Amino acid sequence: GASLACELQLAWRSLPVFDAYVPLWDDVAETCEMTHQVWKEGLVDLQVTSVAWNSTGASLACAFGKLDTLGWCEVTAPVCVWNIFRPQLVAGEPDTVLQVQGFVMCIAFHPTKPSILAGGTYNGELQIWNTGSGELDPLVASSSIDDYLHREAIQVVEWIPADLSGGADAWLLATVSGDGKVLLWDARDNDLSQPSRGFMLQGSKKRILGGRSLSFSPVDPWLFVVGTETGNVIRAFRPPPGASMGRPTGSYAWKDDAVL
Repeated sequence: GASLACELQLAWRSLPVFDAYVPLWDDVAETCEMTHQVWKEGLVDLQVTSVAWNSTGASLACAFGKLDTLGWCEVTAPVCVWNIFRPQLVAGEPDTVLQVQGFVMCIAFHPTKPSILAGGTYNGELQIWNTGSGELDPLVASSSIDDYLHREAIQVVEWIPADLSGGADAWLLATVSGDGKVLLWDARDNDLSQPSRGFMLQGSKKRILGGRSLSFSPVDPWLFVVGTETGNVIRAFRPPPGASMGRPTGSYAWKDDAVL
């Protein structure tokens, strides 16, 4: 113990790396500097519901909607994408405009594919677009509205590792909604007809808790936490690939490649 402490003290005194370090207290900025400002011309009474950068940091996506909407939504609102560093950038003219029925509450770009964007709508649908396809309709896949799927607005959409391979395609999507469901989706075949796994958020006396926020651990990809509408924080685990959760009950149709 004493010899170890002596060695540590000697190493500390022999390191010259911080010898000339002087804190520059006067240079601490108290304000932020605006470098870019973008918008969509012609939008009236719409708020920004979500923003996301793509994996290269070159494109910015912004979803618009009406946050005071109650009940079923007939509003159509855009998701806009700007290539911020394009020399011909026109702030009020997005490079890509996606018109979405029911407007988008949350968006997230794919971690390794810069043009792939996922979004969760107010009506409970999960949609994926290829913003760099150049097609008139860049929609790649969309879920439906069903009793087994989300029945309320999707609050968070997040790309999560499908396994520990680290492959460019080894990603799933996770969504949470006010209906109390956390759903995992395998979109590698551009099929969102059914989720591959699902969880219900249950509190005391098996009361269903609406989900508001979701985060998966960057260290343990099977661990996640959910923030609920009642103020609870729930810690949970998803089974790793190949683990059995048993066969779900009921008359639901599951994809052939769903992990059961």
